[in-house]
Amino acid sequence: MKTSHSLSVIFALVAVWSLLPGTARAQLMVAPLRTLSTDELKALMPSEETRAAEARLQALLAKPFRAKFDHKPLAEAIGIIAKSCGVPIEIDQKALAEASIPADLPIDCDLPPISLRSALDLILEPTELVWAIRDERLLLTTRHEGNNPLITRLYSLKDLMPSWRAEDRLGLEPSTIALAVERSICEESWFERGSSFDEPTGPDCKFVLPPALLVSQTARAHQEIAILLEALRQARERQRLGSESAPPKDLSAESLKPIAIQPEAQRIAAERIRAMMRKPYSGHFEDVPLSKALAEVARSTGLPMYVDWDVLGYASITPDTPITCHLAGMSLSASLHVILERVGLGYAVRDEVLFVSTQDKLSNFAVAKVYPVRDLVGGRAPLDGYYLGLAQLITDFVSPTTWEGGGPPPIEGVRSAGAIVFSQTETAHQQVEVLLTALRTARDRQRSAFDKAGADENTVNESMQPITVQTDLQQATEKRIREQLEKRFSLCLNGKPNSQALSEIMRVTGVPIHLARSAIEARAPLDLSAVTLNADFSLRSQLDSIVSRANLAWTFGDECLLITTRDEAADEHILKVYPVRDLIDRPFPGEGRARFNPRLTSDEDLDLWGAAQFYREADAIAASETRAAHGRIQGFLGLVRAARRQRGEAAAAPGLPQPPIGLDQPQQSDAAKRLQTTPPAPAK
Repeated sequence: MKTSHSLSVIFALVAVWSLLPGTARAQLMVAPLRTLSTDELKALMPSEETRAAEARLQALLAKPFRAKFDHKPLAEAIGIIAKSCGVPIEIDQKALAEASIPADLPIDCDLPPISLRSALDLILEPTELVWAIRDERLLLTTRHEGNNPLITRLYSLKDLMPSWRAEDRLGLEPSTIALAVERSICEESWFERGSSFDEPTGPDCKFVLPPALLVSQTARAHQEIAILLEALRQARERQRLGSESAPPKDLSAESLKPIAIQPEAQRIAAERIRAMMRKPYSGHFEDVPLSKALAEVARSTGLPMYVDWDVLGYASITPDTPITCHLAGMSLSASLHVILERVGLGYAVRDEVLFVSTQDKLSNFAVAKVYPVRDLVGGRAPLDGYYLGLAQLITDFVSPTTWEGGGPPPIEGVRSAGAIVFSQTETAHQQVEVLLTALRTARDRQRSAFDKAGADENTVNESMQPITVQTDLQQATEKRIREQLEKRFSLCLNGKPNSQALSEIMRVTGVPIHLARSAIEARAPLDLSAVTLNADFSLRSQLDSIVSRANLAWTFGDECLLITTRDEAADEHILKVYPVRDLIDRPFPGEGRARFNPRLTSDEDLDLWGAAQFYREADAIAASETRAAHGRIQGFLGLVRAARRQRGEAAAAPGLPQPPIGLDQPQQSDAAKRLQTTPPAPAK
């Protein structure tokens, strides 16, 4: 068994090593590690005067500022900011002239009180200009000039890798930390990397001795790198990894929260905005201009909002675009989604405001986060391959089309911090957070059912139930809607217009109902004017009849019942996690755990596992499928469990070796009869 485990470890190392970029492997295997002398270390450390000047500027940038400019020339607006905040600001006139940007460029903005840092970013957003710290002042210049000159700094890693040794040439930890920096901080800029060690011609990140990172980057990038390394230290401390002990099982939900790589003011503001977005909201808009509707939402909730009207104009969306919707029984987040979906827009939390723009623009807004995941990668000293497995699971099921194509997942596992690091949109980060929570829930439920003596039947049955990857609020809302759908209501609409009729149905039934944009644009639009709800039938059956007459369908949306086209409803994919510890047959070499990997031998019926992965550390399968397919998967697993009970195998202790079970009951589908359990594969 020990030999088998050793071979698995070797295969895992080789697999992970082969997936590393060539530059990372070369640094560890080919190029000798550079040992910096004492004089070199001193030269790379900023002077006391430089540190003090930067600290003063950072303090000024963190102060609140209320920006309101109505067609104010750029030079005049910047002068007002400099005087109001006491910040030395200079405009790079030469760079602006070379880029044909006039100094009297008009500035229009109306921002709530936010930090000067965020205000400058939003003010300069439409201008293609940036600000940079230069010689104890702020310089407004073009994006190209803002990336020069580069500053070289040294970041100590002693506390992040206390047990790493220089003679450990196969140790991957230095490379993973460097890659975490490159994949989460100014990612595009690293492509300009220089080739010289002593005088890099572009942004560069190298591991040197004593354990440290030698980085050449802009001043703003250096600030983010310092925040990233501090976040890794926080993740390490939260999970109590200093002694390299086994991951504790009693970690609180707070200690497992992701850490955003943002300045403190932006991080605090983002958390405050997200808390506001979870609160309930009600509003009624009937042919109201978009600008007025959004202004009313911001006014009534206190939500700091910024609307990117310049970009919206290119999409033919103006402040006068009419909006009609009736909102009740949903959170502010879901309500805003309904309003903006009407015109194909979206939002993101950025620069201390809720930023409203087109979906294309928002897809470019990525934020880096550190996720403590030591409890999900298992073992006392988990291999980097285990982090790779978790990364693969995330990229396969969370916004799969938005990650880099080909090669290893752009998610870096930092073993010494027990964390993964990656950059993605806010929407994707929320989905990742919910997915990790679902994996932990599946694992903990099964531990309660199988690891504790005397677990009752209800606990065991509860541990086997699939977990839909949703937020708590979404789950609670869907449960409430399902309960209302089984009730009976009486209502006659007497020829009311669609919008009023829909509002009346929502008021009587207590179900938030909304029409998707595709349903509004359908050739056979929904007509609610003649609808009559009959108390003899459930709301579910009557809704089926109402939408089918318009060749539409209904499904569960974001905290609402969504009426959409039949194609969209049928193609909607939902991510679920299926606990399967009771179905594990074969022990995994050297770990007393098992591998469950059912495959169908042909494509007849439904390929139940076509979009599914087994994650060993949670003893669960993650599957992204339609609602109909999930029903078949759940029925399929039920057949397997029923067969085990009939043959007396349910009483066997979980985790013990058992022969594979063939399903030969007559009531099973042909697909179920073809179930196979594959032999264990080497760990990745």
